[in-house]
Amino acid sequence: MTGKLLINMKRWLHTALLGAMLVLVVPITHAQDRPALVREEDRQELQQRWLDAFAQEDYAEAERALKEHLAVESENFVLHYNLACARSMQGDADEAMQYLVSAVATGFSDLEHMRNDPHLELARTHPDCIALMMNWNQATRVYDKDHLAQLKKQFDGRYQQVDDESLRLHYLAALDPGSFEQSRLEISAIAAWAQREIFVDLPALDEMDPDDLAGYWVFVVLPTPEDFKTWASRIYGSAGKGNFFGVGGHYSHDRKELIAKDIGATLRHEFLHVLHWRSNVRHSQVHPVWIQEGLCSLIEDYDMVNGNITPVASWRTNIVKRLAKAHKQLSLTQLATLTRERFTGSRPLAYYAQARAFFLYLYEKDKLGAWYRHYVANFEQDPTGVASVVEVLGMPVDAIDADFREWALKLKMVPDQRRPGRASLGIDIAMGSGDGPVIQSITRRSVRKAGLRIGDVITAIENRPTRDLNELVRVLGDYEPDATIEISYRRFRRHGKATVKLIDRAP
Repeated sequence: MTGKLLINMKRWLHTALLGAMLVLVVPITHAQDRPALVREEDRQELQQRWLDAFAQEDYAEAERALKEHLAVESENFVLHYNLACARSMQGDADEAMQYLVSAVATGFSDLEHMRNDPHLELARTHPDCIALMMNWNQATRVYDKDHLAQLKKQFDGRYQQVDDESLRLHYLAALDPGSFEQSRLEISAIAAWAQREIFVDLPALDEMDPDDLAGYWVFVVLPTPEDFKTWASRIYGSAGKGNFFGVGGHYSHDRKELIAKDIGATLRHEFLHVLHWRSNVRHSQVHPVWIQEGLCSLIEDYDMVNGNITPVASWRTNIVKRLAKAHKQLSLTQLATLTRERFTGSRPLAYYAQARAFFLYLYEKDKLGAWYRHYVANFEQDPTGVASVVEVLGMPVDAIDADFREWALKLKMVPDQRRPGRASLGIDIAMGSGDGPVIQSITRRSVRKAGLRIGDVITAIENRPTRDLNELVRVLGDYEPDATIEISYRRFRRHGKATVKLIDRAP
């Protein structure tokens, strides 16, 4: 009987997925850092209706509100899942099971949550639900296969497709082969660093049990600039136009989908979200926004020191140093208790900067890994993470605030603009297509003699990645005029190197 049910279930899932739309939604069970497709105020109003109904244990009203919400977000798996809960609480296991299957078909993947949700106590007795839980990997792989097909269709089918078995990443990339290979090697190095320095609780994926949800597959899309703009406009809509320049991509944990416009700071940041969410899933925790964004911002800027990835000061820490000088830093407690809406809404640059800087502070004190281990072990007692900071640093929180400020005041100011008197290549550059700034004009004959041309993409200086303008300015800031450096560049699909002598930037 079980085999027959599995065949029928897989056929149903496959049929449902063929017509699935690629959408992005915000579940009630997880704090997410991405927008919905409907207007935010409308989504919140719809969501609040069924949340209130669940709180009042009025499951019939919850069902009505959920179905109304489903009419405008039909592929939101959270709505299907909660409809299953509402039907189960009303004694209808058959219909609850139908909604559970459609939740899986639209992306639900948290088996542990489903196993323990008291609202599904009746539904879990249904034979089809038992079969679903027993064959969870096969059911979710159907979703993975069709999700990949939908992404390939959305991004025109001409992208390179590579599966990274060791990290469980499905790549779709519009990059040239050389840049793509460089980005994959960097992601592998970042994964090794993060699991050594922070997420020591995550075993190697090839050592995981197949049912361990912390090892789920993720779709990584590295699109063309044009495709990225189309995607961002569709996802963010008119509400995102005001801050469009700051949209670099995102990681959707529910969709297991990472989109990045560049293979520098954005991809590093969003990939660390992947690892952090895997850790969250492993511990059945959802960490607050200051930890999510602070940890993931940490890897945006790094250097290799003695062959090891080492996070460094950046344009974000410049902000923190200025705040420290003006006595305008938030205390640790204030930072740790910011809501997601306030963190990302009112002063996002300042809050992201302070969160990143605090984890850089812990890292430089060699306490980051110890803090994370203590935090996940004591999450129920203090989900903010402040108590764990106090424990690992051995100082009261007021003393930590004072010490953090003194540390921030001693930070070096990182070059964040190309100014007169600083080392210069003698070229004009602009944002490129995601793997580095592009040369717009060349003002020095020696640069042409070195082999560089207009249209070349600068991918590294002395083997230090320069994937965007901020990174190029930061890296160049470590060299003096008259220094001779090696530049890595891309010309169409060919990669090369050139040796250039730096000059003073003209006024």
